[in-house]
Amino acid sequence: MVRNVVPRAALALLPALLVFTPTAGRADPRPAPSPTPGEIGRVFTSDRHDEPIARTTRATFVVDRARIEARGDRTIADAIADVPGVEVYRYGAFGAQASVFIRGATPTSVLIMLDGVPETPGSNEQLDLGALSTAGVRRIEIVEGSGSTLYGSNAVGGVINIITDVPRGTYLEAAAGTLGDRDLRAGAGDGRLGASFERHIANNAFNYVAIPVPGATPIPAGTRVNADAEQTAARVAYNANLGSNWSARLRLGADEMHLGVPGSLIDGADDYARQNVARDDAHLDIAHTGAASATTLTLFGLQQKLDYVDPSFATENATDDGRTQVSLRNVVTGGASTLTVGADFARESAVLTNIAQENAAFAVTGYTTVGAAQSESALYLQDQYTLRGGLQINGGVRGENDAPLGSALTPSLGFGIPLATGTRLVFNVGTAFRVPTIVDRYYPGYANPNLKPERSKDADLTLQSSAVLGGATLGFFLRDSANLIEVNSAFVPQNVAQASLRGVFGTLRTRPYHNVVATLSVTDTYRAENLSPGAPQARLFFTPVFVSKLGLERSFAGSAVSIGAQANVFGPHIESTGFNPDGQTTVDAYVRGKLTTDTVLTLRAANLGNERYAPVLGYPAPGRTIELELATR
Repeated sequence: MVRNVVPRAALALLPALLVFTPTAGRADPRPAPSPTPGEIGRVFTSDRHDEPIARTTRATFVVDRARIEARGDRTIADAIADVPGVEVYRYGAFGAQASVFIRGATPTSVLIMLDGVPETPGSNEQLDLGALSTAGVRRIEIVEGSGSTLYGSNAVGGVINIITDVPRGTYLEAAAGTLGDRDLRAGAGDGRLGASFERHIANNAFNYVAIPVPGATPIPAGTRVNADAEQTAARVAYNANLGSNWSARLRLGADEMHLGVPGSLIDGADDYARQNVARDDAHLDIAHTGAASATTLTLFGLQQKLDYVDPSFATENATDDGRTQVSLRNVVTGGASTLTVGADFARESAVLTNIAQENAAFAVTGYTTVGAAQSESALYLQDQYTLRGGLQINGGVRGENDAPLGSALTPSLGFGIPLATGTRLVFNVGTAFRVPTIVDRYYPGYANPNLKPERSKDADLTLQSSAVLGGATLGFFLRDSANLIEVNSAFVPQNVAQASLRGVFGTLRTRPYHNVVATLSVTDTYRAENLSPGAPQARLFFTPVFVSKLGLERSFAGSAVSIGAQANVFGPHIESTGFNPDGQTTVDAYVRGKLTTDTVLTLRAANLGNERYAPVLGYPAPGRTIELELATR
C-alpha cells in the first residue's frame, strides 16, 4: 500500500501558515539541550512549563539528540530503553511491537505525548514506540510517577514527552547491518523552517533456538520469517514571530510502516499475515509572552489507520483512529510562586471494521463493524512556591470529565526539602486514574462493556545528591490501585479489585575521568500483587522484580574517537500466558570515529553476547546484530 506522506490532519491548520513571518518564535515550550541523559538541565514535562530540573519534585530523565545519534536509536523505544525505571518488552526485531512499562505501570497507563500533547490513538490509548521514528526528534523527557494532575487519564505510571525541533543546516545518515537492515535519514533547515525524512527497511529473518514453555512442550528451533518491516517517516517544522510578543510553532508529521505479523510461536507462526499502519499528525501552538506570564493555545489533530490482512484465514480488518485536542495554558510567575492553570478539551473516535466473530470452536461465524467515541473536558491548576531556605511546595488539582465514563478529581502535593549543598529530599503524594479505552469496551469478542475506570493512590520519596560522585539518587515508590484494568488469559480486560505495588530504586553517575563516565541504575519492584478479595495472591503481569542498567561512555571531547556500552539486566516475569523464566542480560556497544569535522563513521553491535531468549513467550529475540553508519552533520 502506497500513501501520500502529507498529513491529512494538517489540512485544517494550513491556513495559519499564511500569517507567519520568518523569524524564530518564543512559543517553543522546550528546554535547553542536555548533554547526557539524566536528571540535569531544564525540562518542560514535569510541571507543564519550562523550568530548571532542580525545581521539580518529580523524577525526570532526559534523552537528548546527541545521545540518540551516538547510539543510533531508530525508534523511540530504542532511545528510552536504558532510562532507569523503564522496561521495554520487544516482540521481535525492528518493526515488531515494543511495549513500554514505567515502574510496573502498563503501557496503557503511561501517557505518550508529542510536543506536550497526547499522541496515543483513541482506540486503545497505546502507542507502539517500536514503530515511532526518532527522525526530527530533539529530545525525549520521561517523568516517572503519577502525572494525572496535569495530564489526566493514562498518566498513572508516568509521561513520555517526545519533543521535535526545526533542523539547523543539512545532514545525511546512511546505515546498513545484519537482518537486511538498511536506513537512510536526511534533514535540512535554518532554525525557522525545516524538514526531516527517514526510510528504514529490514527483512528480519533470523534463526532461533528451542524455546522452553513452562508446563508445555518446548518450541523447537527454527527460522523466523514474515517478520520484515519497512518504514517511511517525514516531519516538517516551522517557527514564527508574529510580532507584539506573539509567536507560533507548526509541526506536521507522517509515518507509515508495512510489516509482516508472524505471531506467537506457541500458537504456530503465521507466514502470511500483514499489517499496514499510517499516522498523520498536525500541531499548532500560538503563544503570547508577557513580563510575568505566558499564554499558549494549542490545536492538535491525529489520524491513524491500521490495516490487518491474513490471507490464510481470509481475514481483513481495519481500525481507523482519530483524536483532536484544544488546550489553553497560562503560566504566571511572581516572586517565589509559579502558577500554571489550563484547560484541555479532546475527542477520540475509532471505527473497528470487519472484525471476525467466532464460535466456541474458534470457527468464523460472521463479521461486524463497530464505531465509538469518547470525549474529555478538564480544568487544572498547579502552584509551585519556594519558601525561605529553599523549601519548595508543589500543589495542584485537576477536574476531568470523560464522557460517557464519568468524572475524576485528582489532587497532588509535592515537597522539595534542601538538606545540604547539592542534596535534597523530594516527596510526592497524589491520585491518578485511567478510563477504559474504546477497544477495552467495544472490540468484538475481546471487550468488557462493564469495565469501571481505574483509580490509584501514589507516593514516592527520593533522596537526590549532586555531591556524590557525578550525581546519585535513592528512592521508594508505591501505588495502590482499585479496579485495575488488566487482561485475563483469554485477553479480555477485567477489573482487578485491588492491586498493590512497592519498589525501591537507585541511580549513580561517576564524574568524568579522562572523558569516561559510568552510570548505574537499579529498580527493585519487590511487590506487585493482585490483592483482590477471594483471589489467590498473584504477581501482576510484566513486572520483573529486578531491573538493572549499567552504562560506560567516552565522549569525543577533543578526540577523534568515542565509545559506549550498555548492559541491561531483566529478571523473569509473569505474563497472561504464564510464567516467563527468560530473564536476560544483554550488552550493546558502539565505536564512533570522526573522518572529517562533519563526517562520522559508527560501528554498533546489539546483544554482543548473542544471548538467545524470548522476552515475551512465543516471541524470540534476534541474536547479535551489527550495523555500520556514515553520517554528516
